[in-house]
Amino acid sequence: MPNFLTSHALEMVRGLAFASLFGLLLAIGLQTSIKALRSALKRVRLGPVVLSNFFLIPILAATLTLQAGLGQNAARALMLLACAPFAPVVPLFVRMALGHQALATGLTALFPVFSALLTPCAVTLGFWLTQDTGNETPSALEILALLSASITLPLALGMTLQEHFPRVSSRIQKPMEWLSEVIGILSLGYLATLETSHLAAFSLKEAGPYLLFYEAAFVLGLLLGQGPLQDRLVIGFGTANRNIGLAILLAAALADDADLLGEVLAQSLLMLAIGLIHVAIARAILSSDRFRRRPGGDPSTRS
Repeated sequence: MPNFLTSHALEMVRGLAFASLFGLLLAIGLQTSIKALRSALKRVRLGPVVLSNFFLIPILAATLTLQAGLGQNAARALMLLACAPFAPVVPLFVRMALGHQALATGLTALFPVFSALLTPCAVTLGFWLTQDTGNETPSALEILALLSASITLPLALGMTLQEHFPRVSSRIQKPMEWLSEVIGILSLGYLATLETSHLAAFSLKEAGPYLLFYEAAFVLGLLLGQGPLQDRLVIGFGTANRNIGLAILLAAALADDADLLGEVLAQSLLMLAIGLIHVAIARAILSSDRFRRRPGGDPSTRS
């Protein structure tokens, strides 16, 4: 691919990823109130969950990277995903799995605030642990500025509209969510067309480290949660399902390497597949007669 085409393609991916992430966070803000965030804070041990997602999970990714001897782009892709927790898709997965929907929405709205502050630290730590010297380590201030514009700003704007103009926010929330999801699909589709050869070369035989990473993250999330299984699933899905849009945005902004974007996409598709398997298993458990007979076990009683 000629250099000018590569540069143009990277700019296109950056723009689409930024627009999708901005729209999704705006949509989340439009349906999230301060009361919902406070309720979410009361239901979880927030300190351990935050520290685990931004420090323990990147350390896990670095350990697997070094032990498995992953290539530079594979290691970078896994690290960028490890530094971006609680994907916007988490509430959807939780709803399909019959988990606690309100808690999932609240935490998905809350975690981007932490991402804007802690993802720069997590990325810097991860690159240091993996001894990534291929390119200059990204500046924490550069990452912070990028995340503030794509995460903090739209989330704050959405919550402000929800607080002061609830009717307006209610009307535009769904269209904004649909629009940003369409842009996200276009972004992934465009990236897939650029990286068809990379995706074709991605072998499940080499997916062991990624499978281990996502399964370990999901189990860690379940252990970090508290209360009934419906609540624990929220932390499990949030810890295992990393923010694809944020990882792609970081990869496109911090490295002029289309192959890195292809690696992020390949690992992300595997992550989504594993997430859907988790959804099916959790739904089967929560909808079983044996579980429903337990006190408080009926998912229909959960808000």
